[in-house]
Amino acid sequence: MNQVTQTTPGAPHAVSCPKPETAFVLSELLTATSSTAVLIGLLLPAVQKAREAASRARCQDHLRQIGAAIQSYRGRTGYYPATLGEALRTAQFPASGEMDGYKASTYVVRQAGWSLTLNPVPGVTGSDSGRVAGTVNNGFALEMTPAPGAEEGRIRMLDAVRAHAAEAFAQIAALLPYAEQESLFRQLAPAVQQPAAGSTAFHALAGSDGQVSLNSISGVLDGTSNTIFFGEVASILSAFWIAAARDLHLGAYGERWQSLPGITIIPSPAGADTAPGTFTFFSYDSLVALTSRLVPGRVEAEQLQSWLLAARQAAKDGNHPAEQAAMKSYMGAVIMSAGQQTPAISPINAQTLTSMGWASFPW
Repeated sequence: MNQVTQTTPGAPHAVSCPKPETAFVLSELLTATSSTAVLIGLLLPAVQKAREAASRARCQDHLRQIGAAIQSYRGRTGYYPATLGEALRTAQFPASGEMDGYKASTYVVRQAGWSLTLNPVPGVTGSDSGRVAGTVNNGFALEMTPAPGAEEGRIRMLDAVRAHAAEAFAQIAALLPYAEQESLFRQLAPAVQQPAAGSTAFHALAGSDGQVSLNSISGVLDGTSNTIFFGEVASILSAFWIAAARDLHLGAYGERWQSLPGITIIPSPAGADTAPGTFTFFSYDSLVALTSRLVPGRVEAEQLQSWLLAARQAAKDGNHPAEQAAMKSYMGAVIMSAGQQTPAISPINAQTLTSMGWASFPW
């Protein structure tokens, strides 16, 4: 691996690397980092789909509950509840209107009928809004429609989680001496591409019911259940999950996320060339998105991204020297920006970007 004015991959300055007091086995860290890559690139998006599907079903159940209660109320009194609060009390809903990731809003009542809407945190606790409407003579009916901003919300959420995972990866790599970091970077992408990587990560993160769910992932990464991770690696992954849980908005709008179903099989490959999302964690596209997130200056970010796009195009063209040259320019600029008197990139973010760069292209 050629060096770019640094001693440790990911470090913003040349630094010395004393041998850590605790010896870390390369295979242990390889397992931790590859499992994290599979989680972020493959398993978590699938678990999120299961989360949204379950939330949609729960929303429909609640709409039926509300519809039946309001129609029954009119049958007893001769009129509909006058306010949203009264409608919620009638349906035995929380006063906040929040339940299972959805929040009640937009209650409209007229002499001939009424309607009420339940909305999720778009793209997070759900991707569809639910509406129930009733009339005097025809009972009530449900309608599910795409929630505005759901796709954008999902992308923002998963991008934020990937950024925290990249920071955790850089911290795990830094537990090794420089020579072994090089070995980790070189072995990581091939290791993740092995069919066994998905199976290993799935079984490591599955719960006692055999499902990988938000609850099982949380139990493994926060250390409350049996885990294959120990010591400083476990601490790093626990901190990652605490940050990720915030980005995932677990529990928002009364969501009972611990009881949400997960996935029982490893998702199928998205295409013949690449495993499904597994390697997008270590790719030029991932680095472009991560650079945009971690580099605050627009001009600096766009310049760095231009080198990544050049490297990606060179890789597609099979031009390895051009790819290497573009990546050297990218890595060198990240290190230089972090080493300025007024850094354009924070040292932590520079470490994250360069570590991800080494893993994506370990020349």
